[in-house]
Amino acid sequence: MPSNAAEGERPLPVLLDTDIGTDIDDAYALVLAATAPELDLRAVTTVGGNTFTRAEIALKLLKLLGHSAPVAVGSGVPLGKVPWRGWDGYEGEGLDLSDVSWRRDAHPLAAPHLIADLAETAHAEGRPLTFLAIGPLTNLALALQLHPEATRQLAQVVWMGANFQGFGPENARAEHNVACDPLAAEVVLQSGLHVTVVGYNVGVQTRLGRADLGELWELGGPLGDALAGLHEVWFRWTQRDHSPMYDPLTVLAAFREDLIETVPTHAHVDLAAPEPGTVVFGPGVEDAPHRVATHLDLPRFQEMQRERLRRAVPGRGGTP
Repeated sequence: MPSNAAEGERPLPVLLDTDIGTDIDDAYALVLAATAPELDLRAVTTVGGNTFTRAEIALKLLKLLGHSAPVAVGSGVPLGKVPWRGWDGYEGEGLDLSDVSWRRDAHPLAAPHLIADLAETAHAEGRPLTFLAIGPLTNLALALQLHPEATRQLAQVVWMGANFQGFGPENARAEHNVACDPLAAEVVLQSGLHVTVVGYNVGVQTRLGRADLGELWELGGPLGDALAGLHEVWFRWTQRDHSPMYDPLTVLAAFREDLIETVPTHAHVDLAAPEPGTVVFGPGVEDAPHRVATHLDLPRFQEMQRERLRRAVPGRGGTP
């Protein structure tokens, strides 16, 4: 994990790979990634299920933010023979997408190609690219298969995935982002890339509730209204009044190591497990390729997320 960003330090080049859609935390993660001064968002790639609609959602939010990062359509089909487990059919409800569109003949490998290109470019600049993954790892696995040399020039992967409950197979648990494409997760974990796993075990502690949503409605403006509208739809579908913020935590933890505690580990996906998406963690030495989050500084995260979102949403009459 990178150290806390020092004042005057150059922003960290990042690519955000997302299954943005009905589940609201991807939208907040995109807003945070696009507006954090510590990050240089080079591109957004979409993954899982209806990646075209996901791309339109990302384009709309970036447009509202005044951000020019390109968006590339990724793979909607898992590497392994598993059914897609997403929310297709409801994606984008609550958000006006009439002013954005996506070519439906776009190449499905656009995202893996872009990942490799940006990894190579950032490496040549002397500031390697960080891959922020907040969905299944299909696009990154494809990039590793199609462009192995370029893709291995990534600085690191920070991934919202898995569920760490302790070392050993007896503590292995399944998790949604892994289950969406277990084979892709295993390809990435065995690639030699440095992967920091920010899993369900820490993310589930976070939440954004109706009081926070009320603040967005009060701030208003195009972006505030868009986020609040999306969140209302999510509350309706989940029939809850709060939402875990797995993905914003992953974005912020990429440059604020004080938010989480991690331990070194060797992780692999148990592809033969009865429940798909089961990751087994083994203890690792300090220079092991993987680290997994074990603890979260919840008050610090909540304060930071709230402050950053208020800063990102300018309110009525403001500009990003």
